[in-house]
Amino acid sequence: MSFPTPRQKLAALLVIVWLIATAWWNVRSESPYRVLLQNDPNSPLFKFAHQYDDIDNTAEHLLPASGNLAIGFRGYDATDARDQATAARIYLRSVYRVYPRRVYPLIAAGVSANGQSLLQSQVRPDESWLREHGVGALALFSKLPNGEESVQRFEIPQPAMDSR
Repeated sequence: MSFPTPRQKLAALLVIVWLIATAWWNVRSESPYRVLLQNDPNSPLFKFAHQYDDIDNTAEHLLPASGNLAIGFRGYDATDARDQATAARIYLRSVYRVYPRRVYPLIAAGVSANGQSLLQSQVRPDESWLREHGVGALALFSKLPNGEESVQRFEIPQPAMDSR
């Protein structure tokens, strides 16, 4: 058997052609990668890459100076898939963005935090729950009947430290 075989030569040629074509496609001025790197806010790729910026910035803004964040939802329809997706996206992006601090959903203990349970299983936390979880602020996301959405932040007073 001779090395390389005609089949291997053809495969190598195809790989080389593919690499050249891919490189050419990426260096063109209208390449999606170049558009993304140019930070053109009108680019679909830019919009895709930055689609969670509003949620991320909101989560950072809601985070207390010390302690964790608890979030709840009011006025959303637990049976509406869009509202479920909104609640899940807000919760999951907040968890991601404020790590290593924690975000606690106001749902019953032992319930999995998915879009439906975030809207359906709301509980009112008591002082001992807030203290146990080190919650420094509570954020309440609200949806009005006209569809307008807002968020309110409530600071949770921290117990005074014993200075002995």
